[in-house]
Amino acid sequence: MKCMMKRESFLTYYLDLRSSFELYFKRISKGHSAEDIHQLRVTLKKLRVIWSLAGHLCEGKLDKKEYQVLISKLFRSAGKVREAQLNSNTLKKYELDYLRPYLKYLDRIRNVAHAELHDQVNAFDLDKSRRLDDKLVSALEKLPTGKVLKVAAGLISSETKKITQLKAQRPNEEKLHKIRAHVKNIGELLVVVKQLDTQTNLDRWQDHIKSLGQRIGKWHDHVVLLASLENFSKKRLGKKGTEHIQDFVNRSRPREKARQKKIYQWVDKYIEQNSAQGVGQLLRTL
Repeated sequence: MKCMMKRESFLTYYLDLRSSFELYFKRISKGHSAEDIHQLRVTLKKLRVIWSLAGHLCEGKLDKKEYQVLISKLFRSAGKVREAQLNSNTLKKYELDYLRPYLKYLDRIRNVAHAELHDQVNAFDLDKSRRLDDKLVSALEKLPTGKVLKVAAGLISSETKKITQLKAQRPNEEKLHKIRAHVKNIGELLVVVKQLDTQTNLDRWQDHIKSLGQRIGKWHDHVVLLASLENFSKKRLGKKGTEHIQDFVNRSRPREKARQKKIYQWVDKYIEQNSAQGVGQLLRTL
């Protein structure tokens, strides 16, 4: 074992994430900054990975579902606001007159989502969240760093196998969405490993997983946008300008299909260059 950092590093990392959550939670309770909402969701995604890891580490004594149930409505409401923001920002650059009704529709959607997010912030049980934290912190304080690293490496291996299995199936949007989730999980677990073991060089692996995640993320945002546009055009069937919106969707679909195909090639390359060899090496190193 070559761990150079002290045992509470994992706990420190968790507490830093929790502090970030509370910071962005308090900010959006006072206003709905687009960046604060984005960072709240990013932090919650990281925390979900940590809760899952902690559940494996504590061998059933902690249930990650308690945390996930607690934050699910808040996370989902923030996601609705974020989606409307992304769709609006993406389309504004086109400056097409026939998209104006859709952009006005997005403004209404965003206002409703903001109101829902406001309600979820007010309803969120911050005291319960902190009580769950106290229990988790008590458990994490007793965990040897070596065990954290071994379990994290095992989860990375498991996530990698899931990506490989999904890639081997007939490609479609749903499977690529699932691959994206596993890629994000691996990225966060690699951060934990690097935090605890300063001698394991993960820079190249982290760069590749980050790049892959960003490529899938851009594809995901465009697919969500096209689905929203198509849904809007169906609601306005027969109204002026609707045919132009549907035409925009129809012209964009082949491009996203081509992007999806290219991403699957990048997934292949990632698996070949990093996953099998990288996981095996990581397990041997720890």
